[in-house]
Amino acid sequence: SNYLEAAWEAGQYDGAQWGVPLDLHGLITFYNDELLEELDLEHILDDDLITVDELLELEGQLPEDVYAVTAHFAPQLVYNWQYNVGDGVGESAEDIDFSSDTYVEALEAVHALQEAGLMAPEDSDAAQMFRSGRSLFHPSGTWEISGHDDVEGFSWDLAHSVQLDAENPVNHFESHSFVQMNDEDRDPVRDEAVADFLEFVRTNSLGWAEAGQIVASTDTYHSEAYQEHPQAYFTEPENESLLVTDNAEFAPYVGEAIWDETQNMTFGRYSLETTVQRMNSTTHAQIEMVEAP
Repeated sequence: SNYLEAAWEAGQYDGAQWGVPLDLHGLITFYNDELLEELDLEHILDDDLITVDELLELEGQLPEDVYAVTAHFAPQLVYNWQYNVGDGVGESAEDIDFSSDTYVEALEAVHALQEAGLMAPEDSDAAQMFRSGRSLFHPSGTWEISGHDDVEGFSWDLAHSVQLDAENPVNHFESHSFVQMNDEDRDPVRDEAVADFLEFVRTNSLGWAEAGQIVASTDTYHSEAYQEHPQAYFTEPENESLLVTDNAEFAPYVGEAIWDETQNMTFGRYSLETTVQRMNSTTHAQIEMVEAP
């Protein structure tokens, strides 16, 4: 195949291929390896996984003004955990219920981290908290790799996304994909030009890798040059089975609700009950709008 399976499948919907992938991208975990060693906490990574339970065990164990985890991507953790402790975000409108056990477990987990004083302040710059040595772990995307590298003397490494359930680890990624609309009147020469462009991108993806991209092209993935990049770790044969992508019809609405409301509950502005009610209300109202005749 010309593309990694997970990236190719991200462009499928209803049994048809709609997109040609550029990349894979999603939430991973950066960690400050020198700080972990200094605090004698390297054991957290003994199994290459970081769990919420392991983070909660750090309550009261960290120096003042040092946090276990940054706050910005807490909503994306809630989204990702639907594939870690559940069956996903819902393939149909009937499947979407933010009061379900998996959503409640995920929302309560990020709130617990905050309540324990282990999550950095909501208004802090997550990347700067990590780079300045004030956070052990930093959930973010591989696009930050070059930024971390630019900090002189800063030692970091990366690991899988934080998990709720270590027995079913997943890395939920998405794919930027190229899609061309149907147009019976389009000049075939234009179609040929598009095909040539896609082939050029597929065979010249290494440049994007320098900025942290997880490439979709198998040609680039198998090159020695790409394997030198840290993000190649996530598509190594032993880790490829952890990759999960989704193409659920209403996933964007689910994601929007999670991003709009998670921090409200995490930082105590709303109760759990109010949060899930707001999420259900807005998401199903959006679905009703698009499904209206």
